[in-house]
Amino acid sequence: MLPRPRAEDAVLSGNNCTFNGSNFKPGEQVTLTRDGQSFALSTQTSDSQGRISIQAGLAIIPGTYTFTARGTSSGITATATVEVTRNPDF
Repeated sequence: MLPRPRAEDAVLSGNNCTFNGSNFKPGEQVTLTRDGQSFALSTQTSDSQGRISIQAGLAIIPGTYTFTARGTSSGITATATVEVTRNPDF
């Protein structure tokens, strides 16, 4: 079973979004990237059950983005699509 990061359906630009996932290798580094970019937005070590909870800031232009969590040793990947909407406070 592949991990499934979950994210809110819509997030205001400039706010944070939390990605939760499971079934990674326990204790491995998990990176979070956006739209296939080569640099990690965030990296976290999975817990003893292979779970993660990664928070990422979404200071980006409104639109639809695909985020990918990848276990660096297992190669396990999962994606979540997030709709970022314009923040009226900016």
